[in-house]
Amino acid sequence: MIVNDPENSPTPPSHHLTAIAVLLVYCCALNWQYFAGGMPYRDDVAKETIPQMQQYALGLREGRIPLWNNNLGCGYYQHGSGETAMYYPPNLLIYRLFHWATAYRISLVLHTFAACVWLYLFGLAVGLRVLPSLLLAVCVGAGGTMAAHQIHLNVVLGLSLGFFTLWLATQWSRSDRSMPWVLGGAVGAGLAMLGGQPPYLWPGVLMTVVYLVVVTLRGGAHPICGLPRLLGRGVAVAAGGILLAGIQFVPMLWSAREFPRPMPKGQYDYVTAGSFAWSDFPRLLVPDSGARDALGLQYWETQGFVGTAAVLLALAAVLSGGWRSTRGKLAIALIVVGVLLMLGGNTPLYLLLAHVPPFSFLRVPARMVVLVSLGIGLLAAEAVQAHGSRPKSEQSRPAMGSAAVITAALTLGAGVLTGTHGIGALETGLALGSLLLVVAAWRVVGQRRHLVTCAALVATALQFGVLWTALNPTAPLSFWTSTPHAADLCASRTRYTGERVLCLQPTGAVYPAPASEPGGDWRNRLSANAAALFGVPSAQVADAVLPGAALFADAQAAAKARDSVDLASFCEIVGVRWVTMPPEALGDPWVRPDPGLPELYENPGSVGPYYLCSQVINDAQGYLRPGPPGGPYELTPVACTELGPGRLLLEYDSPIDTNLFIMQGRWNGWMATMDGTPVPVQAAAPGYFMWLPAPAGHHRVEMSFQPLDYDIGLAMTLVGLGLMIVLGRMGWMNRGRA
Repeated sequence: MIVNDPENSPTPPSHHLTAIAVLLVYCCALNWQYFAGGMPYRDDVAKETIPQMQQYALGLREGRIPLWNNNLGCGYYQHGSGETAMYYPPNLLIYRLFHWATAYRISLVLHTFAACVWLYLFGLAVGLRVLPSLLLAVCVGAGGTMAAHQIHLNVVLGLSLGFFTLWLATQWSRSDRSMPWVLGGAVGAGLAMLGGQPPYLWPGVLMTVVYLVVVTLRGGAHPICGLPRLLGRGVAVAAGGILLAGIQFVPMLWSAREFPRPMPKGQYDYVTAGSFAWSDFPRLLVPDSGARDALGLQYWETQGFVGTAAVLLALAAVLSGGWRSTRGKLAIALIVVGVLLMLGGNTPLYLLLAHVPPFSFLRVPARMVVLVSLGIGLLAAEAVQAHGSRPKSEQSRPAMGSAAVITAALTLGAGVLTGTHGIGALETGLALGSLLLVVAAWRVVGQRRHLVTCAALVATALQFGVLWTALNPTAPLSFWTSTPHAADLCASRTRYTGERVLCLQPTGAVYPAPASEPGGDWRNRLSANAAALFGVPSAQVADAVLPGAALFADAQAAAKARDSVDLASFCEIVGVRWVTMPPEALGDPWVRPDPGLPELYENPGSVGPYYLCSQVINDAQGYLRPGPPGGPYELTPVACTELGPGRLLLEYDSPIDTNLFIMQGRWNGWMATMDGTPVPVQAAAPGYFMWLPAPAGHHRVEMSFQPLDYDIGLAMTLVGLGLMIVLGRMGWMNRGRA
């Protein structure tokens, strides 16, 4: 078993408290922008998350739980959301107490810190001392994968739950030598990863499975020997984990009814999209996100950077034989499994996995890079642990020297591949500097593990600071701080009308679109299609939630369509009345309604988000949209007589049969009745708007949103919270048993 070394004397609690305090300070320092008022701001998050956070915080302060839909415009699951996200305890607390932007920042730092703490506890559970465990937590818990996902709180939450799962597996595996008991508990906890984002279910489960395989090979009891326990405690814990997973699994199944699935012909391309390319490996040493286009980097989330110092120590562990320990074998297994999976379509393996659930459902195999990062972090910690526990005369200096030479060559190679321009030059310098810092500490101070580890921590911290700067948007901090203000304007202007606001980003705040997809990268393909269909090819537009929704687009697109009439025509067709953007002169028909808000523009002639249109076109997918593409459009506004959370009441009078377009997000759960008779809600292009056939005459249309029973969601959340407490307590109580 992988257990704490019984020869070690108990570590004073003050040491653990100090280590946890260091992790907290480190997480805060890494995210200093948040404390200066900045937002983790990029196109998809701004478009799809900010409106929901606004309405959620507003509802809590008014004493009600508003709707929180899990099926966002591009399929994201925010805040570990789903129909139960509104009951997530941290959400209930911080969104009630703080402004929504502040609450988002707090939640990000909180969950990043939690990920570090779980990894620190995992290091202790597998026998690492305090400083090696701290090194593991810093390199992986606040490492490249986590930093790259700072704009996606759902992924940070998912990874945090994954590390929690891994820690529980170590605790349970030491509580009893019955492998069914261990397996049952670990599988149950692994399923709890569904509380984050689906693609991050499997890194957590695989981390646990790899750990269990290593434990079994070390001589754990044969599974057949513990059938009674399997039927008892093992099944009970597995069932508990499944129930915990059900908090998010049920709403995901609910939304999957209408979630677009790839055709069998395109299954392989869908599943392997975002594979880790062979040219991506330099990012483990020198990330230089600015060179992604030159390197052909396929997905910005594939960042496995753990710092050159960690790679140096990991190589030292391998060269000095540290991989032969149980922890070393676990690390090697994680690296091998992670590399095979994250390469995706660049290996023959996915020719099979593309048709095997759950891999056939997920995409972006490169997300498995987190397994490789964890393996490198474990080997780095093992190097410090092993050399620190040997007598000085037995310690191996040549291993560190060889590792330094290898790492230097790799770092220089990475620098050449990524380029030494701009941020790349600074990253290369810090990478080599961190290498020299650790080698100097190792040799000059007599290979004392404390000083070596501290040097590695300092070097890693410096590199992560550059990494975070490179991964953040290029918009200045002043715009970050103004973004929540602009979004609040959207909510206040649209709350009682249902009208929509288009928020234009400054140029450079979003990634450039690949040439193969004019109008937006794959993350915005649906909204980009809408823009192209309506005549503004380079704009990025997303659907919004009701009420008080905001749309975000690239200001560069507005500049290309700077003909204000073209912009107004586009805004008209998607039901936009208000525009916020850096103060610039927009001509007719735009006006500034409030001199105190120079970034706010209004089109007084907008027909609003509900209108009749008989000019229609069917696109390639069969979705109806207003037409013709070049206008002019004959739109007849429809009166909204009642507007509330999850409810719309529309009335119209038409002399001819026509179509009623509702320019709001077509989330799962929308239902419609016309004069009391149910009518189907149809998808309007690009698939996330709504339309209904509108017969001639005077009619009353009621729209209601009823995705799930929210009382059930509350019950599931409370059960899940209780299970997490019970399972965590169980794991903590079993921490010292063999």
